[in-house]
Amino acid sequence: MAMHWVKIGTLVLSAVFAGALTGGVINQSAGEAGPAGAAGPAGAPGAPGVPGPTGVAGSAGPTGPAGARGPQGDKGERGATGPQGPAGQAYTPSTLLEFSGSGIKKSVTFTTGGTWTLEYAYDCSSFGYRGNFIVDLYDASDGSGEDVLVNELDTGGADSTPVYGSGTHWLEVNSECDWSVRVVG
Repeated sequence: MAMHWVKIGTLVLSAVFAGALTGGVINQSAGEAGPAGAAGPAGAPGAPGVPGPTGVAGSAGPTGPAGARGPQGDKGERGATGPQGPAGQAYTPSTLLEFSGSGIKKSVTFTTGGTWTLEYAYDCSSFGYRGNFIVDLYDASDGSGEDVLVNELDTGGADSTPVYGSGTHWLEVNSECDWSVRVVG
């Protein structure tokens, strides 16, 4: 009959496979250790451990090739054709205002239907040196200033400038030079 010895502190227990249990106290200083016993059956699994730290995220992989181009969509419908102008008649602008002078003067009112052009010329030779030439645009309905169309300082000059917008307007010319203006639209 085989016996297994288990030492717990100073108490030694012996178990007989037949089921009897005997025990006794031995003197540790005088006794010698017996042979090692056989391993017992495996115990039940333990509780899960504490999770470890979170790892560092990996870098992105290489970019793949571009995908194939998709099919072209259907074309939209063609828009309606606008009305045709009178045959054989070219557009000829008309003079809406023309006046000249020297010093400060206001024009009469004039009405425009859209884009129009201010043509101007000034000459300061009688003045003896460079002079100012300023043309301001006003809204005739309320007298408010709309824009400064020309602001030059020179001995003279001639030019034109486009103006965008319809309505009824008047001009104020301010110059010590001799000048002339014309509105064409």
